[in-house]
Amino acid sequence: MSPEPSQPSSLGGPSPRLVGQQETPESLEIEIPDGVPLIHVDLSAHFNRDVILTTGDDENHTLDGQGGLLVEDGYDGVRTGNPQAQGLPSDGRVSIHRLGDYKGLNVLQIRPRDIRPIRVEVPRGRYATLHFLVTGGNGDSRVPITLHYTDGTTQEGLVPCDDWFDDSGDLQPGVIPVLNGLDRIWLGEFQNVNDPALFNVTLTVDSERELEAFVLETAEAIYSNLDNWGAHFNLFAVTGKESIR
Repeated sequence: MSPEPSQPSSLGGPSPRLVGQQETPESLEIEIPDGVPLIHVDLSAHFNRDVILTTGDDENHTLDGQGGLLVEDGYDGVRTGNPQAQGLPSDGRVSIHRLGDYKGLNVLQIRPRDIRPIRVEVPRGRYATLHFLVTGGNGDSRVPITLHYTDGTTQEGLVPCDDWFDDSGDLQPGVIPVLNGLDRIWLGEFQNVNDPALFNVTLTVDSERELEAFVLETAEAIYSNLDNWGAHFNLFAVTGKESIR
């Protein structure tokens, strides 16, 4: 069963079936009712880039292909405890999500050259929603996704991802900032820009069926920028909300 079509985004085509797609506040805490279990999907086997700079970090890649990195809160690339360095929380928690190790691979990055589908196994169960923590570098993107259920059926959708410098009014439907006003490292230098953000995208899941995996259909992804670097889709975490029956 495919999600219901909605209004097209700036990249063209139908948007995925999303929760709260009319809202684009500066930041939003994802509300989960008390007693509703959260399921953190393990992405560690799929992480392929380190885009968060922290003290003692031996090697990093870039979030945007042009030298951009996020930082751990208080770290400016030289020292810790800098109150001007607005970064990712030291405990690795962003709203309901849990981030990967800042000193290792911590993001699944997809670029225009990446065309192999990526299958991610999830703890089998009945889900109400899946929440994706993303941000884009060097432009926006939309990655088709196929949900796979244990009965052999599938459900199709899209995961939109906005550039890390996009703000309210510029965002695709369903892209909600959950951590905003961040700083960055640019070509090795700290920049106190108070602008980059991480975004949440929420997809509804058929709670009548048992989910076993999802596949990111990278060959069908849409990018707003196809220059020398291309737009970069960065997936940091996936968290499911269990269906209460």
